Amino acid sequence: MKRTRPPARGPRRRSRLKPILLLIAALAAFGVAAISITAFAIIRSLPAPDLIANRQVAQSTKLYDRTGEVLLYELYGEEQRTVIPFDKIPPAVKGATIAAEDANFYRHAALDWKGIARAFFKNLASGGVIQGGSTITQQLAKKAFLTDDRTITRKLRELALATQLERRFTKDEILAAYLNQIPYGGNAYGIEAAAQAVFAKPAAELSLA
Repeated sequence: MKRTRPPARGPRRRSRLKPILLLIAALAAFGVAAISITAFAIIRSLPAPDLIANRQVAQSTKLYDRTGEVLLYELYGEEQRTVIPFDKIPPAVKGATIAAEDANFYRHAALDWKGIARAFFKNLASGGVIQGGSTITQQLAKKAFLTDDRTITRKLRELALATQLERRFTKDEILAAYLNQIPYGGNAYGIEAAAQAVFAKPAAELSLA
């Protein structure tokens, strides 16, 4: 008795897979287009490079006696701040800040993926937010140019701006801006105001103790 071969299934299978592949390709193209549009909008909304480089940090108004050496009054609004040069900040302050906030500061380029992963798993294990993964550069970008809004758009702008800062400035310049920018509690902004408020001495006299 002559056996008949079953009909070939190759063409039929291909015809069924074709619409699925077309749908996947269309979704992928849509996703790429959406990401590109979002990235373009975020980049356009960032401060201009010249504005970043020439930014002036608000400082307190100081009134001295006739000698110009004795401070009589210090006037400020919400931010009490005195900007000091990087070389006037003790190494102990710089080292302690890096150790507490961003141990890989001098080794990463704006983002610390290891720190982000470590914070993610620690927060997951604790069931809450106990650790952040933002680098010093990201914190500076947020405090100097953005807001504290917890939105995806703000976070993406922070990442893009942090990358710009790393490309435009040295690590020491970024750390100097950070130490003069960030709040330390109350109205004390920057390391000089914090040293005066907490220890009643200038930041240059701070020691590890």
